[in-house]
Amino acid sequence: MKTFETIEDVVDNAIELHRLAAKLYRSISADSSSPRARLLLDYLAQHELQMEKSLINYKKGAGNSVLHRYIQYTLEEPPEQFIDHLVVGRREFSVDDIGLIGQALDSYLVDLFEEALREADSGAAAELLKDLVELETLERRKLTQSTNSLLDM
Repeated sequence: MKTFETIEDVVDNAIELHRLAAKLYRSISADSSSPRARLLLDYLAQHELQMEKSLINYKKGAGNSVLHRYIQYTLEEPPEQFIDHLVVGRREFSVDDIGLIGQALDSYLVDLFEEALREADSGAAAELLKDLVELETLERRKLTQSTNSLLDM
């Protein structure tokens, strides 16, 4: 069943997911015995913090009339739960595991904004959500390229 949430709630969920992802990557890095995995995790954590800042800036640039607009929407899984499900029962992560976590996080965020965009009416709210879908999609591509370059070293 869908409920009503504001555009601001959707953006805040994405900000929280980026913040929690950075925290997760730092935590895995601290426990990792692989220098290659630590390099990747440190890069990913930094990337997530940068994305968190980017979304905060998008939010600051959006007007209250856009942010306070309601859409009928339900986030299937809150950010904390989503991240917990990615790592449940795991203690050691290979480079491939880390890549899969990154892909799952990116997909979650793109899906979050695409679903919200489908529910938004036209206008400034839809335009903001469209920009955020494009931002997350572009960042997913850039992150994949950068990660592949790091791993080829």
